Amino acid sequence: MTRYSGIWIQALAGLLSCWCIWSSAPMAPAQERPLEVVITDMEGGAGTVIATPAGEVVVIDCGSYLPDARDAHRIADAVRALGFDRIHHLIITHYHRDHWGGVSQLAELVPIERFYDHGDLEQLPEDPNYPTYRRRYLKVASGKRTTVRPGFVLPLAGEKLNMWCVSARKVPYGPPVRPCGIHAPSPDDPTDNARSLAFVLELGPFRAFFGGDTTRKVEHSLVCPLNRVGEVDVYQADHHGLDSSNHPVLLARLNPTVILMHNGKRKGGGPKTFKAFRQAKSVQAIFQLHRSLRFPEWNAPDEFIANLGERQTGTPIRVTVSPDGRRYTVRIGMDGPPHHFKTRLDKKRPEVAPPIATAGN
Repeated sequence: MTRYSGIWIQALAGLLSCWCIWSSAPMAPAQERPLEVVITDMEGGAGTVIATPAGEVVVIDCGSYLPDARDAHRIADAVRALGFDRIHHLIITHYHRDHWGGVSQLAELVPIERFYDHGDLEQLPEDPNYPTYRRRYLKVASGKRTTVRPGFVLPLAGEKLNMWCVSARKVPYGPPVRPCGIHAPSPDDPTDNARSLAFVLELGPFRAFFGGDTTRKVEHSLVCPLNRVGEVDVYQADHHGLDSSNHPVLLARLNPTVILMHNGKRKGGGPKTFKAFRQAKSVQAIFQLHRSLRFPEWNAPDEFIANLGERQTGTPIRVTVSPDGRRYTVRIGMDGPPHHFKTRLDKKRPEVAPPIATAGN
């Protein structure tokens, strides 16, 4: 053996020794993902993208069917911007075209593994084009649909995460509805808005409410006489902020810190609703997708509006929740300056115990 080969053997032995020490040391835990919620701009429609700490994507509604597939592209872009290439769970809150029309176009852009809805309808009187939308939906969702009822728990991974349905087809989760008797009754809504699926999302102490286009009579039953939702940190305003939804009692019982309004330039953000938002003592910030041109005196400050002008469109609102659920930020755009908020730890829990995800979720 030469002197040089002996040196190489000693060097190799040293490297192997270092590798053994390194490999026997405990691995640093992978950094936990935050919970991400992106309110995409459907310009008066609805499409919310949720990315969980366990690496799953939930989408609530998917905008309209358009010749250029604008809404589908915006949702797919948000999914990819968050680092994903598929949608694990797509929730259709109800069958109005601005909430589910884009489903067939979205399915062409990104794989969708499961679909959730409130059950089939043979017809929808308020929409003569419903049969066409239904046919497209059944084609892409065939064999992958789940009918959601109150108390349904979305099968998500992660011990700290829970997402459950608190209302479906006008029926709230929990004991049978009995008249509240405290407030004046709201009229019955015969449209599919009232049948909307409504979900609560929890990550540790953080709680958010997503009610689709739920209207006042159902909203009232969710919080009176029993508050089935509990207080929340974030409230995505029902029905684009229209006055036919967002019952004052719902707002009072949810007691949110942040309100997200997926309005359009001339849709949503009703004066009665916005006035109630401004007067709510718990509310620290109202974020809008668009400056309201229909009600120009009822708008948040510019720094809280994603799309300010007539021609500006497409900018989303992004909420990032820490993995422990104790703090969150809200940004205009995917990378805008963060507005920081602390999760309220003293929030009132739901008066009806939430269903718990099974061990297999």
